[in-house]
Amino acid sequence: MRRLVVSTLATGGLLALVALAAAQEGAPNMDCVEVRAEARQNGVGFMHVVMVTNRCSASVTCQLATDADPSPTQTLRLAPNQSGEVVTRAASPAGGIQAISTCTYDAVGPTNRRRGPVR
Repeated sequence: MRRLVVSTLATGGLLALVALAAAQEGAPNMDCVEVRAEARQNGVGFMHVVMVTNRCSASVTCQLATDADPSPTQTLRLAPNQSGEVVTRAASPAGGIQAISTCTYDAVGPTNRRRGPVR
């Protein structure tokens, strides 16, 4: 019985990995877009800022937020080799935040949703 369960779990895990790879295969590579979040201390707490650097050869549009304020998102459009930032909250007691982003090439649909730690 134990071997059957392990075998079934291993097979299911392998199928999940194959399905994940197939789903990502058609998506354009967005490794040229860097998204990070920063909590900047000000007089009333922390200002939450999401910064984006576009190293792609095409323009991108990103919907940005943080885990402290997942909605509404803020939109930032960047030309190739351009950087920008948006403030998602001006006064917060929270100092540790994570960026949440969905970035797309301007001529293509959604391709990359990230949620990660502050760098």
